[in-house]
Amino acid sequence: MARIHPKTAGAYGIADGDWIWIEGPLGRIRQRAQLTEDMPLAAVDAERWWYPERDDVAFSLAGLMETSVNVLADDSLELCDPVYGTWPLRNARCRISKVASA
Repeated sequence: MARIHPKTAGAYGIADGDWIWIEGPLGRIRQRAQLTEDMPLAAVDAERWWYPERDDVAFSLAGLMETSVNVLADDSLELCDPVYGTWPLRNARCRISKVASA
């Protein structure tokens, strides 16, 4: 789920529960919108470990590369913090839009 302020979502024609695209310079992911006034107006809080329901029973990554916000993060080794061993995932510019058909 991607948490978005209702006013921000409304500006993009997004309703609660809609599938949305979240796009950045490195790619795009698809998540469901969850509207909440707890979010700042110009922010999106996207999940990194959220997997949508799947009909297939065969082994898969459960849509990981389609939905995880980590897809939008640059994981270049030189950006990895040497102390924490992680990449800066807390702040990135993005563009949102409603998925035309889920």
